[in-house]
Amino acid sequence: MTGGKQLLFSLLITTSISYTLSQGNIAFEKLTDYDYKGESYYTIRNISLYECQGWCREEPECQAASFSFVTNPLSPRQETICLLQNATLANNPSAQPLKAISQYYMVKLRIRSDRVCKRPWNFERVPNQMLKGHDKALIFTSTKEACLAACLNEVNFVCRSVEYNYVTLQCRLSDYDRRTPVDDFKPLELTDAQGIDYFENLCLTSDNSCADNRIYTTPRVGVPPNKISLHVNLKYYIDKEIMANSGSACQRACELENEFLCRSYLYLGPPTDKEYNCRLYHMDHWTLPDGPSTFLNTDRPLIDNGARIGTYYENRCQSKFLLDL
Repeated sequence: MTGGKQLLFSLLITTSISYTLSQGNIAFEKLTDYDYKGESYYTIRNISLYECQGWCREEPECQAASFSFVTNPLSPRQETICLLQNATLANNPSAQPLKAISQYYMVKLRIRSDRVCKRPWNFERVPNQMLKGHDKALIFTSTKEACLAACLNEVNFVCRSVEYNYVTLQCRLSDYDRRTPVDDFKPLELTDAQGIDYFENLCLTSDNSCADNRIYTTPRVGVPPNKISLHVNLKYYIDKEIMANSGSACQRACELENEFLCRSYLYLGPPTDKEYNCRLYHMDHWTLPDGPSTFLNTDRPLIDNGARIGTYYENRCQSKFLLDL
């Protein structure tokens, strides 16, 4: 037990993992820059992320969708490829994911919960990782989907993350995630754990995504801000872009966003008549498998097309009991 919190034990019994709608609501888990082998039956080019997922959501045979986005530095424009799969190894706990670049892998789920949110994804999945030592509750479930449902259905605390052990069937719920500050003034880090997957709840709102204060700052990861902004410009998929009169208006749009959990934004500067100047993202550097080191691997575009780089801001969780981080 951590911080004097009582570890709760209960037993959640499920009797079926049927893939019929009567057994649960359709939801998706997402993996960032990971891929799984599968059988692709349809390929669509240059459509949006949400169109790609919409295809998979509506087609009963689709079990997963791979969405890749690569910026053409001559445009610059993101060229996308959507692969729909009717079979995937992502549902095999012993299968090892493959590292990928600029890719989301989305696995369709059926979750028995009325709290499945109407967002692109309900959970971010990190395979073979765990957040050690910060459990709030421990239950046993026969499936991963039942574990995720338990997180969504939890009412005694805000369930921000889940760990599921496919061997012992242990489902650990936590009010912590990778962004939670701890006593040494640093956010938590995941540790390797074969056979255990870590999930972050993406149905959270802006108000409860952090236990206490939520602020937006330029990332303090030892990389110059302009280099980070350049990487975001070239490598992040834009969830939404709008026109904002100021940087504070752009931040406010991120704070109020409800279609997805907005964790960062890029403000390109004062508005012009030529382009949207505020880009919103569900991503932050904690989402990236390589963390802050990802920003060190950015090359400049082949040509200078005069596009503004802007300034990138990420959300940070602060505790009222700690000093300003």
